[in-house]
Amino acid sequence: MVFLLKNLFLHSSGRWYYRQCIPVDLRNHFGGRADIAQSLKTKNKADAKILASQLEFRFSTAFSLMRTGVVGEFTPALLSQIIPKTKTRIKEEAPSAKKTVKLSKLFELFTEEHKPKWKPKTLAEFTAQMGLLMLIIGDIDIKEIDRSACVRCRDMLRRIPPGYRRKKELCNLPAVELVKVKSDGLAVKTVNIHMQLLSSILSSAVRYEYMQSNPAEGLSLSQTKRPEEQRSPFSTLDLQLITENLPSNSAEKWIPLVAMFSGMRLEEIAQLTPDNIRTIEGILCFDLTSVKNLKTTSASRIIPVHSTLLKRDFAGYVQSVPASRNLWGLVAYRGGYGKRYGKVFGRWLRKNITSDKNKVFHSFRHSVADVLKLAVVQEPLVKQIMGHANTDITTGRYGSKYPVKVVQEAVEKIRYDIGMDLR
Repeated sequence: MVFLLKNLFLHSSGRWYYRQCIPVDLRNHFGGRADIAQSLKTKNKADAKILASQLEFRFSTAFSLMRTGVVGEFTPALLSQIIPKTKTRIKEEAPSAKKTVKLSKLFELFTEEHKPKWKPKTLAEFTAQMGLLMLIIGDIDIKEIDRSACVRCRDMLRRIPPGYRRKKELCNLPAVELVKVKSDGLAVKTVNIHMQLLSSILSSAVRYEYMQSNPAEGLSLSQTKRPEEQRSPFSTLDLQLITENLPSNSAEKWIPLVAMFSGMRLEEIAQLTPDNIRTIEGILCFDLTSVKNLKTTSASRIIPVHSTLLKRDFAGYVQSVPASRNLWGLVAYRGGYGKRYGKVFGRWLRKNITSDKNKVFHSFRHSVADVLKLAVVQEPLVKQIMGHANTDITTGRYGSKYPVKVVQEAVEKIRYDIGMDLR
């Protein structure tokens, strides 16, 4: 037994168990036993809850019948229905005496617990992050993971070459050799993501009663830049060069233009199909309410198509794509549609537009946000367009979403002084 939730236990095997305490006045019917533990034969928590509730009802009914005295000679038959044939009993152990596990097993338990609510992309990201942590720490007994081991893991993460998995000469190297490779190392944000994951996993070990405390807690690095400084918006010249250099015969030419005039995230745009382009209240819109892989619940929104895109016959392009096909001809990769395109765009951007590393595809969102602010669009409306949560107590909790017509008026204020009929 490693985890307790009322009568529900997660065993070290990864399977859920049910434990029923026997009332003192009825223990003679159970051979003097104080409790009964029974495997639910599942690793799925939701299924375990259902099975546990069924067992709890059966025990409660049996206890009531026994106290009435009406079951008499039928007591043995009644007991045989609720007591497991193999009388497994999970013993309580002092924390210091509990069996421990390897880090890989802890990862497995953590995955089984959270996988039902994870999207495929989240699972893929977790698996990759877990792989790097295992590479650095090793598949060791988790009791060996102390504060110094976690600090050492963080320091090594800072020196790991970015993208080492994609380089043949690096992908099979042990961590001690990887950190010797000359590179800028992983970004602070990436290091913190890994450390926060390690902290979450070790917190689960505390809940499972494998550890007394979490040695990875509070080890995130301070960001050296403010959030608004981590990505720069595109300048007017950047946008001018982007529109002039976009390939005219490629479906992918639309992706930067859509980002430029909608503020949508790359993954939101990349996974669109013709079914997500709908006419609502007489207005052609990007409908993200049925898109599966969204960053947050606030990202589920309606964004009217900008008139600049309509002038370039975006509607005609959409009609030329078969229904349910990816709008740009992209295919899913590692749980998402935008990752590969993002890398292609990044290389194109460096070659044709700018060498500024702070300018990436995400810079389109910064540009849109800046334009809307300069156009004095109300902040709650800007948040709705950008897919951000509105935390304001009045406009967020009690206010409804803006109607499509109002959103369209705001979207039409996205204007750039870059010519090429992009007024």
